[in-house]
Amino acid sequence: MATTAHGTLNANEVTSVAVESGWGGIVVINRAQTGVIWVRLDGQDPEPEQPNTFAVFGAREYPADSREDQVRTVEVRMLSDTAVQYSVEAY
Repeated sequence: MATTAHGTLNANEVTSVAVESGWGGIVVINRAQTGVIWVRLDGQDPEPEQPNTFAVFGAREYPADSREDQVRTVEVRMLSDTAVQYSVEAY
């Protein structure tokens, strides 16, 4: 079964959450709709405006790599320069 994580990022502090994703993927949501949430999905800390770090201004979807019908754990690491409310939803 897919899971979710919700919370608030502290300014300039990396936050890591793990969600259980099915065949679909995950969505990262910047609920504040202000600032930028910088995201990495490969176990590394995000660095603003650097390669392999994704910017989330509103919501961003990350589809699964395959259509396998199995649950997998996805570690999502996030960083923002301001306090921002977030949601991470797996499907």
